[in-house]
Amino acid sequence: TGKGTQRDIENQLAGGEINVGATTRKRVETNRFEFWGLADKSLISFSDESSRPMRFDLMKPLTSGDPMPKEAKNVQQHGEGARMSGICRMDSNGMIWFIDDSLAPYSRLVPFFHDTMVPPEKRTLRLADQIIEEELCGIVLWSLGIEEHQVRELTVGSAMCKDPDKVRYLFSTQPEAKWLRECVVYKQGARLPVGGKRSSSHLTAWKSYQDFRNEGVRDDTIAIFGQVDNFKRMVRNICRDFFRLNVELENDPGNGKYHKGRGWYFKNLTLRNAGVVGWDLYDMAKVKIYLEALGIECVERVECIEDLL
Repeated sequence: TGKGTQRDIENQLAGGEINVGATTRKRVETNRFEFWGLADKSLISFSDESSRPMRFDLMKPLTSGDPMPKEAKNVQQHGEGARMSGICRMDSNGMIWFIDDSLAPYSRLVPFFHDTMVPPEKRTLRLADQIIEEELCGIVLWSLGIEEHQVRELTVGSAMCKDPDKVRYLFSTQPEAKWLRECVVYKQGARLPVGGKRSSSHLTAWKSYQDFRNEGVRDDTIAIFGQVDNFKRMVRNICRDFFRLNVELENDPGNGKYHKGRGWYFKNLTLRNAGVVGWDLYDMAKVKIYLEALGIECVERVECIEDLL
């Protein structure tokens, strides 16, 4: 599929073995001395990792530039620690999952999918060596010519929903995103009640999410889906920060005190039912990007967008 070829090229771009550090998730999780040998590396490689979910707070210091303890056996630590300035690469034969209640993994990761098998008769032997010999200098010069704002545009911020691989990774690893894609549409002026554990209505977001995750299972299994507060926050973050849609959490002042999501609404979202006119969230995000590129302000009403198109 080309995964090994890409890995070999990246190792050479980083300067070879002297600048590449190898580790595993298990060693990062259990060995506090692991960062000693990684702090000065340009590329930190996690090879052939399993699809076991990993807490992202263990990976975040490797990618955020925050100081980390640089401890070594029998060596006294001085100062605030080391700052990881290299790039982390994680290879896996399955989908890599991170446990986090924010979009931090999606703003820091650049996913590559190697899922197309090349027939043996079409494979090029020593392809990595051939690319390195013929094109490495050009790749280096091209990389050095990229401006910082271009790098950010490719990785974080408004560009997240422009990357099909990043969108695919979101829908493959985030259950709230899967639910949004299958069960919710964007509709200007709509209000979708969040609901809660004791809510009996089938027209709430929380109830719809439960049914989507585990159809036919009683409400007493809610715990396996996480908490309502985490759910509503993640849904808002996906819509607002990933797809850049005008979706906010509002509460109904007429309900008085609310508990576990009851009284809260998602602004401009509604459930995907027969007869409901609305936009798929990803399609809506793509339309906004297209219109903004043309210098057209997107008013986000279905009928106005159709008139513009």
